[in-house]
Amino acid sequence: MTNDNRRELNQLDLFGCDAVFWSERRPLLPPMDLTHKMVEHFQNLTHLSMRSPMMSEDLITCLSRDRQRLRELKIAINFIPDEDSFQLPKIRDSVWRDFASYNPLVQVHVLVLSRVPYLVLQQFLQASCPLHGIRFGQYVRSDKECVSYLGVNFTSTLESFEYHEEISDFEQELVTLVENTVPLRYLKYYGKISQKHVIQLAEARGTAWLVFRLSRNNIYTVCKDSPGSEAESDQVIVQNKFGMYVLVNMLKFHEQTAVASDKEQELTMIEAVSSSLGREWFPDQP
Repeated sequence: MTNDNRRELNQLDLFGCDAVFWSERRPLLPPMDLTHKMVEHFQNLTHLSMRSPMMSEDLITCLSRDRQRLRELKIAINFIPDEDSFQLPKIRDSVWRDFASYNPLVQVHVLVLSRVPYLVLQQFLQASCPLHGIRFGQYVRSDKECVSYLGVNFTSTLESFEYHEEISDFEQELVTLVENTVPLRYLKYYGKISQKHVIQLAEARGTAWLVFRLSRNNIYTVCKDSPGSEAESDQVIVQNKFGMYVLVNMLKFHEQTAVASDKEQELTMIEAVSSSLGREWFPDQP
């Protein structure tokens, strides 16, 4: 770092990661203090990419004064619950607010490489973080609370949402996220979702969608006259056709049929989505 020419560096990738399909669980990374020194040294950075174990609140503060203004911060999250060196740092909302104020054009893009509890992620991605994109890698599950949090706190900045894991339980929260987040233009979602919600998502942004990708194998339909399909979103228990009280989620699960097995239903969905997008659309094949 003694070379003066290198001080003019404007892009720095410190073990960043773009691959959603695989990453080392325990990558060998430099410690936080060394990372801080490197970032502090390169005063002209406009683009910075790093892993979460290398970050600290002090690092975000360092990027918020007396240096070139950042345009992009890419963060790959490596979290391991019981290992101190792979914890997610707590960053106060006021620190993110100062960061966004000093760097008015900055975009934060996050790639989640391991499952992170909602409360842990919340303490890292506070509401003032200028989050423009979030991706959940393959085999990385999220939950209702996390998606709801995104849909409440990043409605003015979030432009891209990607979920590459097939297991999910938050399709209603996803619909709410899309409907509330006006800047959102890029959606890749490969979790389970109903035909009805696919059409609803397409209509929510219409021709403004730049990317709208869903997995054909995980789109399902529910018989219109079944108790599960008629249940209100806040109902927990309903009567089935035998007069027995059952959990709504369990009933819906047993009533689901892959839309791909019903050509007429699938064609209806494809035509509705294509009409909303203003272009020909098909769900992704496995």
